[in-house]
Amino acid sequence: MPSTDILFEDNYIKNYRRTDGTSHFDNIQIINASNITIRDNQMSFDGTAAGILFTPTVGPVFNVLIENNFMVHGAAGLGNGGRLLNLGDTTVHGISVINNTLIGSVGMGKGSLNDNVARNNIISRFTADSLANQPIHDHNYIYGSTFNITLNPTDVFAAGAMPTFANVSDMDLHLTPANTVKLAFGSTLGAPLDDFDGQLRTVPIWVGADQFVVPEPSTLALAASDLIAVVVAYRRRRQLQARNPDALGPDA
Repeated sequence: MPSTDILFEDNYIKNYRRTDGTSHFDNIQIINASNITIRDNQMSFDGTAAGILFTPTVGPVFNVLIENNFMVHGAAGLGNGGRLLNLGDTTVHGISVINNTLIGSVGMGKGSLNDNVARNNIISRFTADSLANQPIHDHNYIYGSTFNITLNPTDVFAAGAMPTFANVSDMDLHLTPANTVKLAFGSTLGAPLDDFDGQLRTVPIWVGADQFVVPEPSTLALAASDLIAVVVAYRRRRQLQARNPDALGPDA
């Protein structure tokens, strides 16, 4: 029987491996399933299979939403082969890959109904098996390479310009204040309301799973700023009084 209405959320998967040296293994393999959401996960993968693999040989795979995930292929972001996301089967459809941070190779096809979408993602390598089979894609930041992908005018391809993340080896792909790559160009179309941390996404939408927000000044810093403003105003008043004692009246 096919599986349906499945939520895969808030998982941390790292350093998994096969024990017999021969078994096929993937991080997530979807067979004969539909209406699936894969959201807010941290996953690493270092092998020749796939991080997420769709296998519709037993039955159809359709209507899958992949959003707000941090995924790394290998501790250094490269791995030993395979693909981080292997979504290229021509029969799958209704696949939406939106606002993910994906350090690795993402292979996607357009699907049987030409409705597979990749939008608002940070991607290392973005590929399709042919130019005729590439998915709908827009507002992605690609910093590694492409293959059989015709860039949308809203996609940004910046070879070698990897954003600055907190800790790639530990799958912490939050952006840091040191980041100089411009990523606030995402589309509102289909963007999740919240980011990986549950933080409300506001316009401009940032690509990737992390809606980066500059930290607000601390209360102590604000208090110090207010005190400085009071001192400056008092000194100006005293200067005016020294020049013209009757201009402002007596001190309070």
